[in-house]
Amino acid sequence: MANTCDPGPIFSLLSSQTSCGDQRYFDPLKPISPQPNWLPPVSTLYGPWNGPIVPPAPAQPTTQPDISLLFTDTKLQPQTGITDDQFKTVADKLGVEVAVIKAFAKVETGHSPFDSLGRPAILYERHYFHKLTKGQFDATHPHISDPTPYHKNVAHKKAPHSKHAKKGAPATPAAPPAQTQPDKPKDDRYGTPDMQYPRLKEAYLLDKAAALQSASWGRFQIMGANYKATGHPTVESLVLALIRSEFGHLEAFAGFVGHTPALKKACQEKDWANMARLYNGPGYKKYNYDQKLSAAYDQFK
Repeated sequence: MANTCDPGPIFSLLSSQTSCGDQRYFDPLKPISPQPNWLPPVSTLYGPWNGPIVPPAPAQPTTQPDISLLFTDTKLQPQTGITDDQFKTVADKLGVEVAVIKAFAKVETGHSPFDSLGRPAILYERHYFHKLTKGQFDATHPHISDPTPYHKNVAHKKAPHSKHAKKGAPATPAAPPAQTQPDKPKDDRYGTPDMQYPRLKEAYLLDKAAALQSASWGRFQIMGANYKATGHPTVESLVLALIRSEFGHLEAFAGFVGHTPALKKACQEKDWANMARLYNGPGYKKYNYDQKLSAAYDQFK
């Protein structure tokens, strides 16, 4: 049984949503069991008639789920999907078109916001971890802490074959491989999706809060370092909301845009360049982020 609604920390932003009291104690980090933990005992439902049957509300959990379960093989059960009504409610509150929000979602992920274990999709950023930890792990863990960002994945091109090479002529010797600098990490590229959580786990064991802030999370790839702008008091609160439901991803995006007036104005005016710069950073032109947003908007519009 997946959680069907999760109001989240900025529920006041979405006044048209109705809360689901019987879902507030569903714990997506607990392994799946045959008996959902929110069902009341059968004896409370069948007894002498004393008026309408109202199942008693169970006690609130006394402890928060352990985020370290993200780094195990535990299968999580987030609620997936965002309804058209949810998109429209957020769009109306922000004063933007639904197609604008969907454009961000498509450009940022384009695939499932969760991985095969039900964890939010992430991209780990080593330069954030370097900054947040003041470089104290650069020497011992250069592959996850370095002042320079990872490079984009670029396929290596094969050396061209000369059509004019004479038959039987000795092959041109290949150039010797460049020497790897000992003070640089070996894995300099972002790599594949399955490399992200192992990197995050290693950073988490060194500094929990800094690690969670050093990854971009979920459907809209919001940096953990921006947790306050999303309306969450801690980065742990943000991550837990993203674990629970895909609607939590939409809430985080709404909070971030709502707390960034310049970005909100750019979204309302469909100023693609400013939208790209404020959301993706000053290097957006290098990867045509503004053009990708505009093309995605046209698709949904």
